[in-house]
Amino acid sequence: MLEVLGNTLTPFLWGGALALVLNIPLKRLERCLHGLHPRLRRLTALTLVMLGLAAAILLGLWLLVPQLLAAIADLAKALPQIPAQLAEMVGQSGAESAEMAENLKALSGAGAGGLEQLWQAGLATLKAAAGTLGELFLALILAVYLLGGKENLAHKAKMVCRALLGEEKTKRILALAGQAGAVFSGFIAGQCIEACILAGLFVLTLLLFRMPYVLPISAVIGVTALIPVFGAWAGCAIGALLILPISLQKAGIFLILFFAVQQFENNVIYPRVVGSRIGLPPLWVLAAVLLGGGLFGAAGLILGIPAMSVLYHVGGEWVRMRLGQEPK
Repeated sequence: MLEVLGNTLTPFLWGGALALVLNIPLKRLERCLHGLHPRLRRLTALTLVMLGLAAAILLGLWLLVPQLLAAIADLAKALPQIPAQLAEMVGQSGAESAEMAENLKALSGAGAGGLEQLWQAGLATLKAAAGTLGELFLALILAVYLLGGKENLAHKAKMVCRALLGEEKTKRILALAGQAGAVFSGFIAGQCIEACILAGLFVLTLLLFRMPYVLPISAVIGVTALIPVFGAWAGCAIGALLILPISLQKAGIFLILFFAVQQFENNVIYPRVVGSRIGLPPLWVLAAVLLGGGLFGAAGLILGIPAMSVLYHVGGEWVRMRLGQEPK
């Protein structure tokens, strides 16, 4: 039941998240176009935002897809030889490692089977990605409708609340909605900025140490970093897998570099860019990621933390009110 509800609501969650993100440049563009008629101003600003989003996506695909395909092709060619290379390295360490070397050589004979399994896993991943892209396309359409008529939607929502709940409760709900909107937009904007900074750090670091596939790996880490807590580690695994066929030594160096950059990002960048926008203890952050991801998939992973932040602060104010204390 919950899984069906989560799958049904996922496009709406993505649409709301996209609307919150795109509303930031939309408001700034509308301020720059203040001399136009309100409807023309909204249409012009929304068109410019959509064109900018499309240009960014096309530029990213043009820069990254050829290199990513080349990296995947190299991985497919080198995968059967990796156990043999490990066997050779182990065999050079002494006679006591002969048995381990023989076992690794036996694994190298099964390279074709492993390659077939990798191909099947790749097809399953592409199928899941196609489904996600379909959800994102629907979410983008929903976001355009939300942004195009946001004032009208807000006015009707206020009327419904006043009719059902009365003026006093409506004011409380509007205050809560304003707080939730500020937390959501601030968190998502901060997460996007943090992901861009992290991708830039990896570009500089990988170039400095002359690593292969600098742009694809940095872009993958930046995109996966949008998912809190676990996202960047998935990017690390993908990056190591791409470098592994070229050089085992460089793959190891990449892992060391990743840990160093990740520690710098977690302790210096993230608290300043995103941390102040959340106000959640670490345990609640982890709970938000696990619950959101379990119920709503990737959308829940991203939106679970701001949702939990709002619930955490509202719940705290309710508890203080019940105890007769002043809300913070």
